[in-house]
Amino acid sequence: MKETDEILNAAKAGGQNRLSEFESKRILSEYDIPVVQETLAENIEQVKSAASAIGYPVALKACSSTIAHKTEGGLIALDIKDEETLLAGFKDIQKRAEGMSVDFLVQEMIDGGRELVMGLVRDPQGQGLRTHRHVRSRRHLY
Repeated sequence: MKETDEILNAAKAGGQNRLSEFESKRILSEYDIPVVQETLAENIEQVKSAASAIGYPVALKACSSTIAHKTEGGLIALDIKDEETLLAGFKDIQKRAEGMSVDFLVQEMIDGGRELVMGLVRDPQGQGLRTHRHVRSRRHLY
């Protein structure tokens, strides 16, 4: 798959040891695995434009290949229903991400009952990939 190869080659060339959420979802999409509607944004104007295009409510997240645990770092704002709350969430995430190089991921909110978190780790002994997955009940999927 061409886009997958481009993403993985760019990550490797850039010395990344993990992909961002946005990069990961681009790969999943290429394999016809459904993902939430989302837009990557660099600044507040792009964030506002993306939220308007997607439609409220939205989720807002910091996005970087260097961030593995956004929730624990307070780098996610959920169930944003209007531009005022979007701006507050943006400022809060920007403050918490100070010193980090991050973009912003604007996503549609989807009500649901489960969340799947999955990771792949290349076996250091060359035995392929090991998967790590966790499914838990959630009020919202994002």
